[in-house]
Amino acid sequence: MNELGTEEKSSAATLKSGAGASALKAALKLTASISCVALALSMVDRTELRALLLRSDISWLAAGLAVSLVIYAAQALRWSFIARRLRLELRFKDAWLEGYLAALLNQTLPTGYAGESMRILRLARHNRHVSHAAVRALLTVVLDRLSGQWILWLCIGLSVPAWVSDSQVAGLSILIAFICAAGSIAVLRRPTLVLPRRLAQDAPAYLADITQAVVSRGAWALQLGTSLTSVFGCWAMYFCALRALAVELAFLDFWRVAPLMLAATSLPISFAGWGPREIASAALFAQIGLDAESGTAASIVYGLMSLTSSLPGVLAWWRR
Repeated sequence: MNELGTEEKSSAATLKSGAGASALKAALKLTASISCVALALSMVDRTELRALLLRSDISWLAAGLAVSLVIYAAQALRWSFIARRLRLELRFKDAWLEGYLAALLNQTLPTGYAGESMRILRLARHNRHVSHAAVRALLTVVLDRLSGQWILWLCIGLSVPAWVSDSQVAGLSILIAFICAAGSIAVLRRPTLVLPRRLAQDAPAYLADITQAVVSRGAWALQLGTSLTSVFGCWAMYFCALRALAVELAFLDFWRVAPLMLAATSLPISFAGWGPREIASAALFAQIGLDAESGTAASIVYGLMSLTSSLPGVLAWWRR
C-alpha cells in the first residue's frame, strides 16, 4: 500500500513538473512574440503602417481565404491517407475539420503544439478499439508534419541562389537541398538505419506501416503533391496579402521573400509566428529595396488571414 501511494505521488509530481515546464515555455513564447512585434513596430513608420492596413482591398483578402480552403483540403487528404495506412479510421471530412481545429488552437494558444496534441487525442479516442491506437495516432501527426516541413525547407534551400551572386555558393545550396531531401526519403525507406537496434526490433509493425504511408507505391506521389499544394497555397495567401496592400513584387523578389517569410512563421520560438515573421518581412523588404512598412503590413495581413481561416475549427470542437 505504501509503495502504491509512493508511485501515485511520484506520478503526480511528474505531471505537475511537466505542466509547470509547459506553462513556462508558453509564457516565454508569448513574451518573445510580444517583444519581437514591438521591435518590428519600432523599425517602421507606424503612421504609414496604419494607413497601409486601413486601405486593404477586401476582395484580395477574400481571395486569400478562398486559397486557404485548398490548403486545408490538401492537408486533410494527406493526414487521412497516412492514418489509413497506419490502420486507423479517419475520413477525409473528419480530417478536414480536425485540421481547422488544430490550426485554431495553434493560432490562439502560445504552446505551439496544442493543435497537434488535440489531433492525436481525438484520433486515438475515435480508434480506441485499435491496438496501440495512441502510438499510431502520434505517428500519423508526426509523419504529417514532417511531410510538409521537408518540402518547405527544400524550397527554402532552392531560394538561396536568388540571394547570392556567387554561382558556386548557389550551386552548393541547391546540392545541399537535394541531398537533404534524398536523405530524408532514404531514412523513411529504411528507418532502422537511424533507430537504436532494440527500438527497431521492438516496433517492426510500425516501421512497415511508416513505409506504406510515406514511400510505398503511390504514397510518395500523394505526399509530394499535397505538401507542394500546401506550401504553394501559403505563398498564394501571402501574394494575396501583398495585393490587398497594392504591393507589387517582381517574380524574383517574391521567390526571395516568400519562402523565408514562411520559414520565420514556422519557427517554434514564438506564438503562431507573430514577431519573427514581422521582423523578417521588414528586413527582407529593406534588403530588396522596398520600404519596411510594406513588408511589415503584408506579414500582419497574412497573420490575420491565417487566424481567420482557422475559425471553422470552432465547428469541429462542438461536432465531436
